[in-house]
Amino acid sequence: MLHDGVPVEGAKVAFSSKEQQRGAFGTTDADGIAQLTTFDLNDGAIAGEHSVKITKEEVLVLKEANPDDPLSVGKSKVVQHLPSKYSKFRTSGLTATVTATDEGNTFEFELK
Repeated sequence: MLHDGVPVEGAKVAFSSKEQQRGAFGTTDADGIAQLTTFDLNDGAIAGEHSVKITKEEVLVLKEANPDDPLSVGKSKVVQHLPSKYSKFRTSGLTATVTATDEGNTFEFELK
């Protein structure tokens, strides 16, 4: 998984099967590669058509008070590191066709 041509580490990747109610998920490594899990660790996604979503969020806890909100210390804020359109299956525009064999089940997604 690349964002503007650069691999993204720590992104959450989710596949949602269009035929079955079973999804797969994984987290990208330093090379932007995710191993998906459905039933057992790294067993991949089930065969068929999938919608895909990819997110990378960071929760920040405020250590200093906002001048307009003196009680803001300790409050959290979620920062999105990827465009928000990719964070939902219905808006990402990303799809993948998983085959029943191990061949051809490598997918590259370039987010812009």
